[in-house]
Amino acid sequence: MTAAATARAGRRGRTRRRARVVAAAFALAGASLGYAAAAAPEAPVSERARLVLETYCAECREAGAGTLDMNALAANPRLITPQKPDLSRAYLRLFALTASVRPKADGENDEKRNDDKRGDAKRSDANGEASKPAKDKAANGEPPEASKAQAPAPAGIAPSPAEIESVRDWIASLPTRDEACRDRSPITAAEVEDMTDRWMRSVGPAEAADTRFLSLVHLWNACEPDGRLEVARTAASALLAAIARNRGAAPSSGIETLGDESALLVVRPSALAMTADEWDRLTASAPSSIPDIVPADWLAARILAPSGDASGDAMKFDGAVQQQLEPLARSWTQDVDLTRAAAEHGASEREMAEALTANANTGDVQAARLLNAAVTRGQWDALNRVLDGTAASAPQDKQNVPENEIDVVVWPDRAVYRPRDLISVSVVVSEACHLTLIDVDRDGKAIVLFPNELQQDNLIAPGVTFAVPGATAGYQLRLERAGEETLVAICQRHDLTPEGIAYDYEKQRFRILGDWRTFLRTAADHEKEIRAAANAETNRRRRRGRSAPKPEAPAAVAPADVVEGRAAATVIIEPANVANP
Repeated sequence: MTAAATARAGRRGRTRRRARVVAAAFALAGASLGYAAAAAPEAPVSERARLVLETYCAECREAGAGTLDMNALAANPRLITPQKPDLSRAYLRLFALTASVRPKADGENDEKRNDDKRGDAKRSDANGEASKPAKDKAANGEPPEASKAQAPAPAGIAPSPAEIESVRDWIASLPTRDEACRDRSPITAAEVEDMTDRWMRSVGPAEAADTRFLSLVHLWNACEPDGRLEVARTAASALLAAIARNRGAAPSSGIETLGDESALLVVRPSALAMTADEWDRLTASAPSSIPDIVPADWLAARILAPSGDASGDAMKFDGAVQQQLEPLARSWTQDVDLTRAAAEHGASEREMAEALTANANTGDVQAARLLNAAVTRGQWDALNRVLDGTAASAPQDKQNVPENEIDVVVWPDRAVYRPRDLISVSVVVSEACHLTLIDVDRDGKAIVLFPNELQQDNLIAPGVTFAVPGATAGYQLRLERAGEETLVAICQRHDLTPEGIAYDYEKQRFRILGDWRTFLRTAADHEKEIRAAANAETNRRRRRGRSAPKPEAPAAVAPADVVEGRAAATVIIEPANVANP
């Protein structure tokens, strides 16, 4: 973090003093580990990433068999955040797989490492020799064998650092989702009401009573590319035609739209062989802040998965129509990220982030999660009602994560900062685990904010908001430079610290990691060095007739099958001279 940690309390008998410890951007000259890029393989980065994700990412393969569709994956907000690998679940999940097969260190070396590596000293044969050929390829940075449908990785196999890095490179190369609409002006709720009011006045009272609207405005505002908007518009027209056929009416030859964006579609219930009241009953539960306006993708999802009530919404479609409507329905049922949530709520992303942060700071974990990751449609609908003021609170549903993964949510205490502002970071986890909080500044330099010399105990309880720094921590975190930074939270059952990190608080109160990308690539090598140093120290003690230091066992934490969880959050620091919107 381009942050300053100001110590307010001395330790080990030192007199009380104020010590400025600069995180990330400061005091890093010469601290970088020196990244040396490997020779670029011939395969494009997307192909290298595809082979890795087909092998190791079960969630990426859930869309169907065959070759993984990387374009579809890139558009999946639950798994990918373009240009932000540390916020992308498909990337973070690879580290959990690596942690699950990592051998544990001998307990007698843990004190030197300032860690307790509990568990077996080496892998079992099932996780070792039986998979040696595949691991040898991984160690050499080679991707798995290509095939039409890559088989999942066997138990005990994890991606190599080079494979993980190829996925990082691919995500970093993706265009941001707002690239399709940088020159696009959002359509406000006031503009929607104005367009529809003018239309109603122009057609007269009788026809206005028989007029309703389907909306693509939220898709426009959510930066859907023009091509996908046209597909959605065509599918909405096909949906209305299918409703008409189901009710015995002749489908209309075309559909009228409003505005230059063609984001509002005119619906006449009578043309569908429906009364206006029947249409209103069908769409009564539509989430819309404007009367008589229904999200087109919501209606597609409603028709394809009827609720079973008495509104007569169960319909039959031939295969071709069903295939045309399913992508429109999936647009509604898929997970929701901050951009989509803001578009549906009728707010800017800045306004939505501020509202979510306010809710998160009162204990709303789903609001905190939505700031930097996607939530399910049900979770967002419940949260949206809270933000609208129609519900007091949203249910805090537990996130569906694999059994060997800890669910981690991390967020800063404000949506936007200015240089010199203090910052506090909150973390909530699903299982008791040992937390490491790392800041990566705008230059890619990383520093461990927690644990540190002033807070060395990093075991945190599940379901309780843990703040860094806490009220009695004895230090502060202060932002220094404008820009965008990333907070990475790693919580582990077996290890006190992530692979490749050891502490020497006599030299550094806050552990400097240097270049973050370099650290990730070389963490395994550093871990070997740490263990070798611990072994050497143990051997020296034995030669001198002294026993090795006995480590203090950490408190019992989560069940044995839970290993690690990771999450990340973005910190936005605006220049001091930028006016508040």
